Amino acid sequence: NLPLAIREDATWAVPSAQTALEIRGALSGEGNVVKTGKGGLDLHGVTPAFTGGLEVRGGLDSCTVQFPSGTTNVLVGPFRFATVEGAQDFGYFNVASDALLVTSNSVYGKNVYKQGSGTWVCRGPFGIYYFGISSGKVVLETASLNRGDGAQPSFRLLGVDAVVQCTIANQFNENWNTIVLDRGTFDLNGHDQKVGGLNLTGNTVDGAFHSEEPATLSVHGYGLGTFTLKKADFTGALSFNGPLLASAVFTVDRAVSSTGSLNVPAGTFAFTENGSWTNAPSVSVGGALQISKSKTFGSKV
Repeated sequence: NLPLAIREDATWAVPSAQTALEIRGALSGEGNVVKTGKGGLDLHGVTPAFTGGLEVRGGLDSCTVQFPSGTTNVLVGPFRFATVEGAQDFGYFNVASDALLVTSNSVYGKNVYKQGSGTWVCRGPFGIYYFGISSGKVVLETASLNRGDGAQPSFRLLGVDAVVQCTIANQFNENWNTIVLDRGTFDLNGHDQKVGGLNLTGNTVDGAFHSEEPATLSVHGYGLGTFTLKKADFTGALSFNGPLLASAVFTVDRAVSSTGSLNVPAGTFAFTENGSWTNAPSVSVGGALQISKSKTFGSKV
């Protein structure tokens, strides 16, 4: 439980997957820490006084970095998942129940997954190429979403309690990025966002694109593929704007819960026999709108 000050760059080698290096005291200092090997790393008290970077090397062979239950960790320096050569690599980190992780510098990796039901507040540049969230909440307070090649990252929500929450308008503002929803909630939180595509896979069980306050989700269509809204839902006061690509097709095969509006500026927006948006206050069509029953938009339309 003693505090640990990192004054110079250090490498922590944890070779065995059956072991973990546990740092229970407050961590401070300006040295960079590189964790190698298949073992785990448990951090209980990274403080703003630790200004060095934390880098995890080993990819999928490296055990999860753990931020244990009830702890608060603040990473001021970069948080990286990298190969020995420094290139983006795979990685995992776990923010356990009732734990809080705050990052104010860049977070960097290839395919990186957040586990655990705790909360990660991301305030610095988000440089993960492909990000998956198995559980818990990710609050995006950064205006920089760049996977390293100028494009924005793709997000995948995997768990029923997985939440990605936006805090700034147009944090997502890209023709190519994709939101993959297996379960969980992509929460616009009152802030308009634009994505290249939505993806509901064979693993999709439920989930929602949501905003409690009015907000618009625009979908370009480059990353859309053949999209059918069936098991997932639009909820809250979320409005939908799309597709924006003339060749894209978006199909609704369920009763949409949202009280927001529908705008179809291009492409095709189709409703099956099961599809409806009865709470939409307005529907604007510039592209193609296909409906299969008279009460798709309710009795007032």
